[in-house]
Amino acid sequence: MLTNSSRSIHEDIAHLLRRANQYSQVQSRKVLGPYKITPIQYAVLRGLDELGPTIQRRLALHVGLEPSNLHEMLKRLANRNLISISIDTKSERRDLLNLTKKGSNLLSELIPLFVQHNTDLMNLLLEKEKEPFVSGMKKIAAIR
Repeated sequence: MLTNSSRSIHEDIAHLLRRANQYSQVQSRKVLGPYKITPIQYAVLRGLDELGPTIQRRLALHVGLEPSNLHEMLKRLANRNLISISIDTKSERRDLLNLTKKGSNLLSELIPLFVQHNTDLMNLLLEKEKEPFVSGMKKIAAIR
């Protein structure tokens, strides 16, 4: 034993969050895989659907990503004609992002699947555990 700690790794919240995320990602990929969309790409498409036409920085903040990490993904989504990238008329130094009709149609298919995915995940909990779990996860994820 390397430490005096009597706690198991399975009581470490960071470890449990990583494991829960790992499980969720595997299940998400099962839902999204046939559409060749990653969970993060899904979040970006949903974010654009929620925000409407927007700039990269605002979208990144909305979905919890670093703006610099979003650039290449946006190009891939644009190459698939799921989003459009145009010059922002308010500032030519910024790109305006928008969901295309194809992207909107894809989301129409994916959202019901993801709703079921979320239901399946939440059904792992007892009814009385669900609200406190979601509330706690929002606090940890800094979504208020």
